[in-house]
Amino acid sequence: ESKDYDKAFSDFDEAVRLNPGEAYYWLFRGWALRRKGDYQHSLDDLNRSKELATDPSDMDNSIAWLLTTYPDDRFRDGPKAAECIDEALNLHGDFSGYWDTCAAVFAEIGDFEDAVVSEKSYLGSDDLTEEQRKGGTER
Repeated sequence: ESKDYDKAFSDFDEAVRLNPGEAYYWLFRGWALRRKGDYQHSLDDLNRSKELATDPSDMDNSIAWLLTTYPDDRFRDGPKAAECIDEALNLHGDFSGYWDTCAAVFAEIGDFEDAVVSEKSYLGSDDLTEEQRKGGTER
């Protein structure tokens, strides 16, 4: 697995420059920025992608994940993350990945019982890869 986040950022930065109206280019650039540790700019790109998206569920999920997994507590925002994951689940409650994020949001706001229920829903999905299942089990 390649982890060249500088290259990924460069590629998505060029994609954004060429087509600034494409929500997923902003989303992917935001993911690359997160992996590079640039959380504020990542959040800026994720918010921009949400503004542009016709179906913002992936963007809401990504924002919620970012706001609950920042390594620096100053950047965490459980209530805002809860709003975002609620919006994503309202659009696509059947998407297993959103339940993993939901578990992280519940844990962030101190509702560990619902966090466990959400993570079990995620782990009960048939569409997880071995790596996803391992990560969910470890969390």
